[in-house]
Amino acid sequence: MVGHEDCIGADPSMRQRFLGLRRPESRRYPERLLDDSRGNAILALLEAAGWEAIALGDDAVVFADADRGQALRLAQNAGPYSQFVALAVEARSPHFPKFHHHEWDGQLALSWVEYLELLPISYPNWADIDHVAALAHRLADGRPGKGMETDTHALQVAAIALGCGARDGYYALDLGVDNILLRPGTGEIVFNDPWCPWGE
Repeated sequence: MVGHEDCIGADPSMRQRFLGLRRPESRRYPERLLDDSRGNAILALLEAAGWEAIALGDDAVVFADADRGQALRLAQNAGPYSQFVALAVEARSPHFPKFHHHEWDGQLALSWVEYLELLPISYPNWADIDHVAALAHRLADGRPGKGMETDTHALQVAAIALGCGARDGYYALDLGVDNILLRPGTGEIVFNDPWCPWGE
């Protein structure tokens, strides 16, 4: 938790403006970005460089340049996300984001990644997504079952990697609607930000 001494110089108007991006189901917000001067300075630099803030999650602010097909994700509590970046880069799955750069100083992480869109509620194949998300959650929880773990369909392979990675890293698996995205142009389903520390 950020101490009071870290919050000196934080801009209350910036905090309010970014909180306006928050989704109703969010449980918290990235206090190290919004409530301390270092986080505020980084956010201000990104805005000054022309990046548009498009989303605020529990641990991150996402900026985008949709015209160039790029996004930046500035995050706190970034250990699980950094592990996900490593998995995505190694796996080269079409169902993981394409990262151009990722750096983490132990407290904050900045990722330069392809621009992705939210999957619309009207998407016609939610049943397929529900199926693979259930598989990932079963594997993450260590529940018994058989059959799908050997499937070679790319979406299931990605879900298996997320479930096993959550279990092995002792992460909570979050495949909620905000973490299932769509790649513009190709229409591929892309899983993003699937892991978080337990209790958060």
